[in-house]
Amino acid sequence: LLQKHRAFVGWQFGDGKIRSLDMRGTYAPNGKDQPTEVISTLQVGPIFRQTTVRLAGPISEIGFTGSVFWASDENGFTRPLFGDEQAFLLSRSVLFEEGASELPGTSEPPVTIGGTAYPVVRVTPAHGDAIDLAIDPQTGALVRGVVDPGGPYETSYDVFAYEEVAPGLRVISKYRVDGATIAFSP
Repeated sequence: LLQKHRAFVGWQFGDGKIRSLDMRGTYAPNGKDQPTEVISTLQVGPIFRQTTVRLAGPISEIGFTGSVFWASDENGFTRPLFGDEQAFLLSRSVLFEEGASELPGTSEPPVTIGGTAYPVVRVTPAHGDAIDLAIDPQTGALVRGVVDPGGPYETSYDVFAYEEVAPGLRVISKYRVDGATIAFSP
């Protein structure tokens, strides 16, 4: 399944097919038609910076320098992230930066999403939290990714769409997390 997913997206982290990515998107809370935040993500290899601008308030940011994960709050105070927060962000990065297909996986019980059962593969990056990947066996598309399943940082990402950023290279462009819908375009 991991190889089928890799074939579907057309790339994996570190293979050089996507060297940098600049995505802009919106965040719409559950039940809202209009977004309440604008998100901008710039990624060059493993280094990234994601800026969130609330339409009725301040800015917050998260990122990775290549050696340190960090967060900046609405007041502009920046702090490094260690321990559990770092493990979570590392795994989240593996999920969205297509690093999972190069990791060994184990089968988990299938999960039903929208009335359809999907097989699940669990991968665990070094120094990160486990990630459960529900993959459509017909297409190879990721349907759901759960970071830290059963743990204190458990977060589920339901994937709705991919966008082709270059011929044959796809990235996740629309997903739901914590009841909010996030949509990106390159």
